[in-house]
Amino acid sequence: MNIFRGLAIWTASRRLFKNWPSATLKYFLVKHGLVKGNITVKCNGKKYVLRPETYANIIYAYYKRKFEQVKCGDSLYVVVTYKGCKVRFYEALDFLDDIVLENFAGAYDDLDVKDRVVVDVGAGVGDTAILFSLMGAKKVIALEPFPSLYEKALVNVKINSVV
Repeated sequence: MNIFRGLAIWTASRRLFKNWPSATLKYFLVKHGLVKGNITVKCNGKKYVLRPETYANIIYAYYKRKFEQVKCGDSLYVVVTYKGCKVRFYEALDFLDDIVLENFAGAYDDLDVKDRVVVDVGAGVGDTAILFSLMGAKKVIALEPFPSLYEKALVNVKINSVV
């Protein structure tokens, strides 16, 4: 990566986190093996601890304009606009590539689910269930075998009012 692109990505994070210089410096040090640990970010007076990979995913996806903002509450979540609808994803920061870059960027645009019952096997954090609902599915049955992902999917479905 050239130095100017790296600087552009680094400075893009200033719109996301109050402590962006120190968080990005810590990420750089961790990435190059000079220190170990997670990245602490500050948002709306709250602190959140992120794995270095999660921090990098957030910054890079934001730099590439794959989502609009990070919201801070009981947890961090990203906001994506899909066909004029704001969609929020809690506890989905480790899945930004799948959720934002793939699913909400057109991966299912050719799929006609309008007025149909859709079975979503391997629903993950609920992203495709939400997407199919927004695409006009009459009903979405989302199945997720991993309890931790299932819990995240429940939260995401509820906060986006697609229950």
